[in-house]
Amino acid sequence: LAYRKSAPVNWDPVDCVVLSNDEVTDGKAIRSGAVVEKRDMAQWFFRITAYGDALTEGLDKIDWPEGVKTQQRDWIGRSEGCAFDLEIASVPSDAPNAVAELPGEASEQFRVRVFTTRVDTVYGMSFVVLSPEHALVDSITTGDNRAAVSEYRTRAASISEQDRTAEGRERTGVATGAYAVNPMSGERVPIWIADYVLAGYGTGAIMAVPAHDERDADFARRYALPLPVVVVATQAETQSPPTGYAATAFVAKDGYIVNSGAYSGLSVKDAGARITADLVARGIGEAQTNYRLRDWLVSRQR
Repeated sequence: LAYRKSAPVNWDPVDCVVLSNDEVTDGKAIRSGAVVEKRDMAQWFFRITAYGDALTEGLDKIDWPEGVKTQQRDWIGRSEGCAFDLEIASVPSDAPNAVAELPGEASEQFRVRVFTTRVDTVYGMSFVVLSPEHALVDSITTGDNRAAVSEYRTRAASISEQDRTAEGRERTGVATGAYAVNPMSGERVPIWIADYVLAGYGTGAIMAVPAHDERDADFARRYALPLPVVVVATQAETQSPPTGYAATAFVAKDGYIVNSGAYSGLSVKDAGARITADLVARGIGEAQTNYRLRDWLVSRQR
């Protein structure tokens, strides 16, 4: 149940103590006023994520107001999806442990694993987003992009996770200069870092499908990235699917897949199941369940 691992903490460089998120305001310690730093330190955790299913199922057995139970389900945040690997198309020759790659040639050494609850939309991926803390960022960032990436990571480190994922907050990011290869279509897509992706959720990396996700759409419009359409509302629309880019995101759990090779015409549900099975068969993916719930960091408990 209890274990120890290295984890990023809020560090007050003046008082030399670890701070909770509540003790940080606008990136500064509430007591000393110092700019808070993110540091990796050994911490003790309780493995409460192991009880995610039990906690979710237990809500059906207790006599609590439905509104409270809904809040609890959202807090636990159980989500079923698929995690799969994308090869990095090129890696800078001066990156740590890098091997020189020809432009567009996939690297066997560098891969990034993404998690998505909508693998049915994989053909609509137009970019990949890593959390600023992702372990691959240093290795894949190209020389021309390193200064901007470093500056962005420093800014992100001073913002709490709650603020980074707050509704209505402007989505910002920086391109790494690297590209990933979509394992289904073979297309190269740019890799960005953005603070709305958290290192502690899923794999710390997402495939971005802006035509069918509001957050991704906001980001794509800000940085002039394409919004390819791969889901339509009715089966009739699959006969003459849209060929251009979407202006706004069409977000629906139901619908039919288009512009997706052999999976076009399938329902969202059937396409998701088949694509997951194909990724598993190729040895680069797996069905996965994640939780918004985190293991409880107890090192600071009094």
